[in-house]
Amino acid sequence: MHLNTVFDPPFSANFNFPSKTPMYSTIIQKPVSGRGEIRASLQPYPLWKIDYELSYGRGGEQIPNSVYQYVLGFFMNVGGQFSDFLYEDPNDNYVEDAFLGIGDGATTTFQLIRSIGIGTDIVQNLNGDPVISGNGSVISSSDYTLSYNGIIQFTTAPTTGTVLTWTGNYYYRVRFGDDNTTFDQMMDKIWTNNKISFQSVIL
Repeated sequence: MHLNTVFDPPFSANFNFPSKTPMYSTIIQKPVSGRGEIRASLQPYPLWKIDYELSYGRGGEQIPNSVYQYVLGFFMNVGGQFSDFLYEDPNDNYVEDAFLGIGDGATTTFQLIRSIGIGTDIVQNLNGDPVISGNGSVISSSDYTLSYNGIIQFTTAPTTGTVLTWTGNYYYRVRFGDDNTTFDQMMDKIWTNNKISFQSVIL
């Protein structure tokens, strides 16, 4: 199930900085000789594994809207790994004048992407409306539509050589990495969770 609900706990709680792991899927066929192995990539963009540690969170039945209740309630509401949802990384959620593509006079659809060094990652869900530009000039939002998975559909194909860019805020689309999560009570109404794990999802 795909939800547009945003995971947004009270970050006044002591969430440690996350660890982020890009993951690809590659088929490798090794010949008997060991020379010239054959490799085939199954995905052009990485899936991300994002792990948080909740080292301190107040919560309990006597503290409504607490960190403990929020995180545990959210986990229960999405059914563990069952439903995916939106997650805004506090330190990785915005691009400015990011490359989108180059017009050829025929292509009308472009996938939102972002660069990380010389690598490329997919962007599917936006937080607010993007600004799409061609050769530095803003393109009216009436000239394109944006799909649920980050595909821009232009009414008329951008002319040959037009450099398309975009600016905007984005979410990661993720699900929980496990069907269970453990909260440990360290003292009265104080809870910890050693690993809150997300797995990104490509629609």
